[in-house]
Amino acid sequence: MRPFPGATATINVCNQALADGTISQDQAASFIKQARTLRGWYHFEAWRMWIMVPYLDETTDPFAVTNTEDISDKILADITEGTTLPDDMDQVGRFQWNCCKSAPC
Repeated sequence: MRPFPGATATINVCNQALADGTISQDQAASFIKQARTLRGWYHFEAWRMWIMVPYLDETTDPFAVTNTEDISDKILADITEGTTLPDDMDQVGRFQWNCCKSAPC
């Protein structure tokens, strides 16, 4: 079983957006920002419960991680990336910058 399936899914979104040549560069950038913001949120929820949790990103082997470092700076960096998203994505379910501005971290 993979740890943090939500975070792993967002990593897959980032990788797919980078590899998929059928979308524009602007769309890929937006998808990646949304995915990283969600990744930050999932990590924040885990960090809030357990403090010392592993951090998974696009380059991490999810089966070879440790929980020996404080990841709060990485969480903030991911969530902060979402503050550059538009305030009206015009689609239900899309992460918008105001979601990140109101994050409790």
